[in-house]
Amino acid sequence: MEAFILQIKENIDYQEQKLAHLWKARGKTNLLFLEQSANHTLDPENTAINQALTDSLLGAMASLVDYYCMYCFLKLGVKAEKITKVQYRQLNNQALLSAAAGKPASLDIFRKKFDEKITDISNKTLSEISPNDYWPALFSEAITSAISVAGIAACSEFSHGENGFLIDSTVRKFHEYMYRFYCNEFFSYGVKYNLFIDINNCLKHNIVPYVTPKLEDFEGEARAYSYVEFKKDAAIFLKPGLLKTLVDYDFDAMQEGLKQVYHGATKHRSDLERSWGMSDILRVDKRNGYLSQDKNTLYFFIDNVLIAKTRDASYVDVGISLKKTLNRLLDDIRYGMNLDMSEFDS
Repeated sequence: MEAFILQIKENIDYQEQKLAHLWKARGKTNLLFLEQSANHTLDPENTAINQALTDSLLGAMASLVDYYCMYCFLKLGVKAEKITKVQYRQLNNQALLSAAAGKPASLDIFRKKFDEKITDISNKTLSEISPNDYWPALFSEAITSAISVAGIAACSEFSHGENGFLIDSTVRKFHEYMYRFYCNEFFSYGVKYNLFIDINNCLKHNIVPYVTPKLEDFEGEARAYSYVEFKKDAAIFLKPGLLKTLVDYDFDAMQEGLKQVYHGATKHRSDLERSWGMSDILRVDKRNGYLSQDKNTLYFFIDNVLIAKTRDASYVDVGISLKKTLNRLLDDIRYGMNLDMSEFDS
């Protein structure tokens, strides 16, 4: 098993190097792509190369997440014959509800029942319970369901004794390894990763989200952006998730929601986030606003990823947003690989 873990570490190192080389090469083709777009002189060959490099970046990113997942499952004790069953699976709202006992109809009901259970078991108020116990317990059913696919057994039940909460050690370890990739109403750190993974899945299995240039003026300054484009009717090719929701979402409803965000407090949960089943992921540029000068394009950020939306299409930034996401991904993976889990073995 140690040999397998070492091999996966080497694979992760390789994927990091590949991403760096791909980004450097794509930087050159994308700059030319944007310059030619501004001058209305697109070169078909450079456009094709730029698209291919963007596709490769998305694929390499998704592979890196899968490799990290493999690393975590090996550390959790996956059997050799089950290794091919390991892959990244979103711990999203649907996963929480599907795995929950009694199949609650909503996350509100799920959370309410859990809060009643954990306070009854511990005889503590919610404010007295450490987040280090609360969250692994909340996600325990979804975690045990996710790892059972790879043949790893763990107990989803928890209790409280003289020395505190008794939560399955494998559940605790999985949570520590993977919470930065969660994409649900309670933990949304992984939204940015899942947006790009959904794009890659669409590219891999259904249609090509083509790189599209957009030129905009902000306070008299011309700016060029490279996006992947999803026409409104392309939602049919997307699996249920936040990306599909964004592509499907009505332009006028989105504009009204962004208006609320623009005029509201930064940490105030918006009606848009509630309707998406997410929290604290939506931002707008308070200085430049959310609406283009011609009033035909909405601009906003989902977990720091720039999104543009017109009445006919939605666009996800594969420029600086993708770069920042990749850098954060590398940091999060290194963080997880450096974790010391010995405290959970006692």
